[in-house]
Amino acid sequence: MVRGALARDRLDRWAAERIAEPPPKGAGLYVVRGGLSASQPRRRVYVDTCVIGGCFEEKFREASQALIDAAKQGAVTLVVSDLVWDELTPAPQTVQRILEDPLLSHALEEVEETEEASSLAHTYVNEGVLTKKSLDDARHIAIATIHRVNALVSWNRKHITRPERVLGYNAINLSLGYPEVSIHEPPEEIRQHGKEA
Repeated sequence: MVRGALARDRLDRWAAERIAEPPPKGAGLYVVRGGLSASQPRRRVYVDTCVIGGCFEEKFREASQALIDAAKQGAVTLVVSDLVWDELTPAPQTVQRILEDPLLSHALEEVEETEEASSLAHTYVNEGVLTKKSLDDARHIAIATIHRVNALVSWNRKHITRPERVLGYNAINLSLGYPEVSIHEPPEEIRQHGKEA
């Protein structure tokens, strides 16, 4: 749970006062692999490395591939950070090629880890939501928060999608003036598309 300088009453006050965040400056334009898009009509979903690797694991294959297919069909934009690319470097070529598929070129948004995101990730660790050993997981959440995605999707139940951790990340986000981030596993994201279709 959240500890340290963030008092419970302060978090409650932030939650009570929060209003919908406006889109980040310049949100109407974003760089996608293969060019510049003039609008941002699709749901933006940050995928971490285990979702990509999940396309090759029996237990996770169906939902991981369904999310990739949804992007290929233009239903969603996959947001991928430089951290994801770094983590994919030692992976087999077949895993790396998932994001290099030409059919994803129109639906892949690449973002960078900024100093602001790095600082936020360290705050998650300093406040006890994660330990130092899980800093890379905190970095994924911070990058998704800073780039104001609609959702972060992961198979990492221990450090990312666990409900009490999600509450901790979002409590810190609210206390620092960031929006909450929807964090869940691929099947929930697929259900979300069904509701919006």
